[in-house]
Amino acid sequence: MNSSRSSIVPTLIFSAVLMAIGGVIGFLARPLIVPTSQVTTNTDSHSGHGAHDGHHGHGGQPAADGHAGHGSSSIVELGETTVANMNLLTGKFQQRDYVHHIRVPAQVEEYKPQGRQAVAAPLAGRVSQVFVTNGEAIEPGKKLFELTITDTSMSEAQLNLMSVMSKIESQQTRLDRLRPLADKGAIAGKQVINLELDMEQLERRKKSLIEEIRIRGVDEQGMQAVLEGKTFNRTVDVFAPKIGGQLTTVDLVDSVGEQEKQENENWLTVDSIDAKKGTSFQRGDQMCVLTWHGKLLLKGMAFESDMQVIAAAGKQGLPFAAGFGEAANHLRREGLPLFSIDNHVDRDSQTFPVYVSIDNEVASRHRDSAGRWHVNWRFKPGQRAHLEIPVENWIQQVIAPISAVVTDGPETFVFKKMDHTHQTDDGKVIVEFEKIPVRVLYQDARFAVLEDQLKLDLYENYALNKAHQLNMALKQAASGGGGGHSHHGHSH
Repeated sequence: MNSSRSSIVPTLIFSAVLMAIGGVIGFLARPLIVPTSQVTTNTDSHSGHGAHDGHHGHGGQPAADGHAGHGSSSIVELGETTVANMNLLTGKFQQRDYVHHIRVPAQVEEYKPQGRQAVAAPLAGRVSQVFVTNGEAIEPGKKLFELTITDTSMSEAQLNLMSVMSKIESQQTRLDRLRPLADKGAIAGKQVINLELDMEQLERRKKSLIEEIRIRGVDEQGMQAVLEGKTFNRTVDVFAPKIGGQLTTVDLVDSVGEQEKQENENWLTVDSIDAKKGTSFQRGDQMCVLTWHGKLLLKGMAFESDMQVIAAAGKQGLPFAAGFGEAANHLRREGLPLFSIDNHVDRDSQTFPVYVSIDNEVASRHRDSAGRWHVNWRFKPGQRAHLEIPVENWIQQVIAPISAVVTDGPETFVFKKMDHTHQTDDGKVIVEFEKIPVRVLYQDARFAVLEDQLKLDLYENYALNKAHQLNMALKQAASGGGGGHSHHGHSH
């Protein structure tokens, strides 16, 4: 009995070894027995409609709204209504240069000295009229104040001018009478010559007095009144000056609805008023302060490690950019030129001040009940911002919105909108998007720089946003989720 048991054990072991060897051979021979196309997922892109049997299920699997169809896991189908509800935007990618920036905190500052100017009294006088109010937006050249002259030197200059003008008139009369006599030899010609020399001196004295009076604040209209009527100017008008030599007179409109002219450049704001009706001023006393915010400076607080990059960007003439606000209120301005790099370090923050110029914009304006203009500038001194410093410039690459690109595992891709649609039996219009692999050279919070390649046809339309949602719909369809539909027809 023991001998029979001993013979059975080797037999069982031998049988087990034979079964194991047979299993391995069967597994290795499996590709020869069962074709690979029957056991793997087809990941080729959509190759046409000729292989669709009755347009049902595209590859043997019923396609559904929002699921992969056409026997391909790279095509996602969405109903036209679904596309609209998703706020999915489509359009063409751009091929252009794109600058990689680094961000540093910044603050808006006035452009000095052009951005602020004190208006001084041109001579001693008493304020008889005030034509502006605090906070009012005005045009360069607008009348600000009327002064009743109390300046004795101004009175003396006008008196002297009137006296010189009387002498010139008297001398001219004598010359007109004596010249004919001198020509006939009735009198010596020396008398005429002496009179002419006296006339030249009087003319030079007249010009110097006119300049003195003009310097003291008398405008051309007042000057003409003195020269023609030989009368005193008892008042002098004070006008808003040009700032920085960059401003021109603005033609103000009669109502807000009419055409606005040069509104983004030439508005001055009355920042403060020292002059009040009845108050007296000496020559040079400050009467008001005007500000011009049409051009501002953006002061970036850079770190020492950024200075080499900033210097290189300035040397190459690369444009800076700036960001204002956050999220929905975010504003960005590009193409800002470097103004200067400060040679002092901020003691408190240990940062290096860097300045760029930025043109301001009028966000809104309105008239008050008295018809005075008030302007709301978009950017204001003291406003916080971010200065974006150019680091690297990507030349002529494909630029896509960051929301148009999705990364899934090792793969990154965008979705191209197919140039055809089709309808289901119940009349739904189906829009198709094809997954296109891409190589990302650089990306930030706004854009992705894609390597230019043949698969990225820039004449085609792509999904400009919602790439993540499209990828989720594609994966859901590949897993077999959702119901199916048959295609009633294709519209190419």
